Amino acid sequence: MKKTTFLLITILLVSLSAKATTGWFNDFVKLNVNSAGEASYWIGTDPSSGTALQGATLGSVTSLQLTGCDMKYWSDSQDRTGGSFFYKIMSADGLTQIVAPTETVWTQTALGGNDFQGTTTIAVNLLTGLPYGTYQLHVWAKNWGSNQGDSWLSNNSANYVATFTNALPVMVYGSATIVDGTGYTTLKAAFDALNLIADQNGKNIEIKISGNTTETATAALNQPATASWTSLTIYPTATATVSGSFVGTIVDLNGADNVTINGKLNKTGANKSLTISHTSNADNGNRTIRLWNDAKNNTIQYCTIVGSCPSSGAGVILLGDALATTGTGNDDNVIEENDVNAAG
Repeated sequence: MKKTTFLLITILLVSLSAKATTGWFNDFVKLNVNSAGEASYWIGTDPSSGTALQGATLGSVTSLQLTGCDMKYWSDSQDRTGGSFFYKIMSADGLTQIVAPTETVWTQTALGGNDFQGTTTIAVNLLTGLPYGTYQLHVWAKNWGSNQGDSWLSNNSANYVATFTNALPVMVYGSATIVDGTGYTTLKAAFDALNLIADQNGKNIEIKISGNTTETATAALNQPATASWTSLTIYPTATATVSGSFVGTIVDLNGADNVTINGKLNKTGANKSLTISHTSNADNGNRTIRLWNDAKNNTIQYCTIVGSCPSSGAGVILLGDALATTGTGNDDNVIEENDVNAAG
């Protein structure tokens, strides 16, 4: 009887020792919010430095970059051979996955004794491809070994979660040299980026508008100097308004060809989901949309277009030509199925 009792106690001690052999301490992910510089956000146990990622509200962001991690962990038997951290992006209510889980393996260093450190430096733009709106950033981590298996840092499998709002309502896809899903705060900013690219040969560019923009100067789109796109389409992915109140034009197709402004939701859904509005009627130079300098083969359709002029010298939509003596004029443009209204 005594031998049986001793054997049972020995088995229990070995079992308990095998289970309690790994842990975590001083664990950080690195973020750069609104280009303010890299900051440390801790997960796991409070290390008395940095900011807790869990429950953090990062606010309205125009840039959000994941720049790396600095993790520390231990194993009683020094059985750690590597590790990695994960992130994903979910909808604001946490129910819909927007960006699938992405794993980044870190570089492990032995700190002495039973302690290890995992670090990595990356540059991940978390806003790429995200429409205007609020989201959850989920982070978790694991390390592994040959005998003791994986050790997870996962907030009891619920992940560590921070929230943020993407304040970039205009995104560009299909352009030369611009990464798909690059976002801009205004339509003008997107046009300015495209105007820097001389060769768009064969490109089918899309500009997606997912939220309201306030234009403080003319959004002028120029014809590329070397080779033009095959098509450039502007359309809303949510009900949106592009508006401004200044002396001048809101949207200016400056010699730009083969441009379509389609106000249908995602090009096929509800009609007139895009409004382009000039809210000032202070000057005859105020135009909501202008086509000039030989702007050809353009289409404006299914939009609500709003503006006012104090006399008959201008128009809400104006076709004019500063190159009348050298060009052929603004030919083959189609304006159809729009609501054109007065402001005020």
